[in-house]
Amino acid sequence: MLIGELAKRVGRHVDTLKRWEEAGLLVPNRDYRGRRTYGEEHFEQCLALAKLSIAAQKNCCKLAKLASQMPQQLALLERHAS
Repeated sequence: MLIGELAKRVGRHVDTLKRWEEAGLLVPNRDYRGRRTYGEEHFEQCLALAKLSIAAQKNCCKLAKLASQMPQQLALLERHAS
């Protein structure tokens, strides 16, 4: 399948799949015209990446909420990190 079909099946934008490729997370095959082609293994891989992405976003939201509730602790952590 081509990138547009894979993106649609996974529920992500084509640009997201290209960013995953640039990061080395997704390695497409190429057809004789140089177009990206993907198989079922790529589909499964994209589903896993999408799940990780959602989990990371949720964790970032939780951390942001905690930081806003405890700004003094965040300031202490920032001082110790530098």
